[in-house]
Amino acid sequence: RNDNWYPEGDPRRNWDAGVVVAMRQARFAVSLPHTSLTSRRPSVDEIIADSSSLQSSCWLVRSFSFTKPILQWVAMVDSSMPQEQLLRQARKTLRCIDFVDISPELMTGAVCGAGATVNSSLYSLSRPVKRDEVIDFFLSHSWHDDPNLRYKKLKEVANTFYLKHGRFPTLWLDKVCINQDSISDGLKVLPIYVMACSKLLVLLGESYKQRLWCLWELFILFAFSREEQ
Repeated sequence: RNDNWYPEGDPRRNWDAGVVVAMRQARFAVSLPHTSLTSRRPSVDEIIADSSSLQSSCWLVRSFSFTKPILQWVAMVDSSMPQEQLLRQARKTLRCIDFVDISPELMTGAVCGAGATVNSSLYSLSRPVKRDEVIDFFLSHSWHDDPNLRYKKLKEVANTFYLKHGRFPTLWLDKVCINQDSISDGLKVLPIYVMACSKLLVLLGESYKQRLWCLWELFILFAFSREEQ
């Protein structure tokens, strides 16, 4: 669709918003509003006749014209791994960074998108977790919030921790604890990384609740925690 709602390059351009209304193991259903799209794939009649068709459904979001909402099934990419393989990968790649190695400069810059400053050399700032070591904090925050304020609050937590334990804390920080050369491997075991930490520390800034990544980390925490926790 040739629209001017969003600028060129914006991922929301040429797409219609829908509502996810059902989930299955290999696909999910989206309720789409009426739309007017120009590119051509299989006919509307073909899609309606077989609304469960996963092969054709992937094109429907950008391809057709409708006058009323329609339920569309979309296939999900199968990137599953056996549980044992996930655990082995998590143990092999689990890393942390000592608070003393975190600087105000490290808290600056987005992880992805415009203004991203992540590079593979940052990985060397973290270290493998020692045998029987438990990471003190999984750090959940938005890279789009004020870096100086985030570092100030983190320093306050670290100093309080030092007074109680006689040492500064260790943290899991995505920018340095995920190998940026194989980021997909790290993301597959993110739930294990979260649960491998003693606590999840949230630096709640203005943009935190608008960042899907931050909400995903909270979802993981609640999904894998015991009810009494």
